[in-house]
Amino acid sequence: MADIVPTVLVGLYGWDTKDFIIGPHERPFDDNGDGTIDRNDQRALEAEVGAEHPRVTTVSAAGGKWEVVADLSAWADLIADGTAKRVEIAVMPELQDADAVVLALDAPSRTFDLGANEFADDFYSPIVKVTDGCETCHDALATNYHSPDRGGNIVVCRLCHITKSGGSHLEMQSRSIDSYVHAIHSFQAFDIGDINFAEPVEALHYEHHIGFPYPTHGITDCESCHTPGTNNVPDQSKSLPGLLSASDAVESWDRKIGDVPEYVTGPASRACGGCHRAVMIKEDEAGELTLFNLHTKQGGYLVEGGEDAGATLGTVIDEMMAIFK
Repeated sequence: MADIVPTVLVGLYGWDTKDFIIGPHERPFDDNGDGTIDRNDQRALEAEVGAEHPRVTTVSAAGGKWEVVADLSAWADLIADGTAKRVEIAVMPELQDADAVVLALDAPSRTFDLGANEFADDFYSPIVKVTDGCETCHDALATNYHSPDRGGNIVVCRLCHITKSGGSHLEMQSRSIDSYVHAIHSFQAFDIGDINFAEPVEALHYEHHIGFPYPTHGITDCESCHTPGTNNVPDQSKSLPGLLSASDAVESWDRKIGDVPEYVTGPASRACGGCHRAVMIKEDEAGELTLFNLHTKQGGYLVEGGEDAGATLGTVIDEMMAIFK
């Protein structure tokens, strides 16, 4: 334990949802004072123990014990008005062996209720099986797509994979863990705009990727990951609205799906749609994709992000969550 180098993360849950209104991995401030917010600025509430950070301070670190203070004063207004009632405190415990190989360790986390001033371990009911779900295929969760110190805990995944960001590498998806994981396991391709479909090997690789079947079939696809009864339509009061990325520009392939803007949508479209949209994208079904978007809009909401999608998302979050106050 004395050789572990922990990274501490603190995320602020929004209202009574399981999603974060302030994710620790965000960069919300111009910390270096250069007039812009970019990759040179610090994460909101994520820091390696011992490193300098404007909002996370290491008090002590020795002998496998660490004391860290996280300053939440920047979000005092959110805490005061009840927008942020709870925080998730997590640790990514990096540990290397004698050959400098990072070992696969589970990343622990606990929920803290700010109003009650005590831990609330019963707040978040797991909806995903890790040991007998994810790790039946991945062996040790996160080792093949992230660093091995992030495993064993989907809540820790959610601290970075928040609803407030679009899918980035995955077009027309959210970075939220539900959309992202569903699209990946439906074998939607990353960064389709970077693929040269005029090059036969790249085109063939794409076809192989999107044609790969999920290891289970039918309803057992959901049951292979989800705990029983948790793969239904999400509770609107327990999940925040989210942002879907725009479509990628694909120049080397005359595909039918054209320009699709960023959208703000609800948890059902984001989670369930993660699979459905992926299938339509893979099959280049522009008509079905349009109808699906209309269906989710009729049954919920679908708002164009416009020139400032982040601001649009913030407005929709405030309006939707006001219903459940």
